[in-house]
Amino acid sequence: MPQLDQGIGALTADLWAPRGMLDDVGLVWMGEFGRTPRINPNVGRDHWAASWSVMVGGGGLKGGQAVGKTDRDGVRVDGKAYLPGESGPPFHTHWEFRPRPSIGRSADAR
Repeated sequence: MPQLDQGIGALTADLWAPRGMLDDVGLVWMGEFGRTPRINPNVGRDHWAASWSVMVGGGGLKGGQAVGKTDRDGVRVDGKAYLPGESGPPFHTHWEFRPRPSIGRSADAR
């Protein structure tokens, strides 16, 4: 994940200084699944829906927080499980963002 670390680091550094915009720009990085806690026979990791991560920052949010946790091996959620639909409301409310649910295809067939 060095490329991700470098990219997020460069973006936040650029927004922080010299622009002074980090409090005005909200950042969200997430995927729909995590990666297996153990290396597979091909020396890689597979999809893992049991636990995954979300990074939220900027936009005036208080930094340095961790919400939720897994067991020691990262296999299962330890304590309250946050479902995908639950990951957004705290920052949606903070940023006064009101998503509209939609079903089906958009006008341009996406």
